[in-house]
Amino acid sequence: MVDVVCQSNPFQASLTGTLLNVWVSPNSNQSAVGEIDVWRCRLTICVKSAPSNGRANEELMDLMVKELGIKSESIKIISGLKSRAKTLHLDGLEPDVTRLRLGLGD
Repeated sequence: MVDVVCQSNPFQASLTGTLLNVWVSPNSNQSAVGEIDVWRCRLTICVKSAPSNGRANEELMDLMVKELGIKSESIKIISGLKSRAKTLHLDGLEPDVTRLRLGLGD
């Protein structure tokens, strides 16, 4: 068996905050922040909403605002608007702080 390790970190520093690569799993039983998917090098986020009319994206944004304790103006989907693979920009949050707030840091 071979251990798989992400070659890139889903939490990347930007000039004004953090770029966070996520994999959204719509139609889930509950909305929650999951684990880092080592194959995709993305943080898995489960949302209850279906991926239609932007509902899953809206729920993703609401969940991240709640989990990170930030204002909705501080988070944007910068790529993957119609894809499960998305990149979020978190304004004013450093990558290490983001990991800690999501319960992923040591």
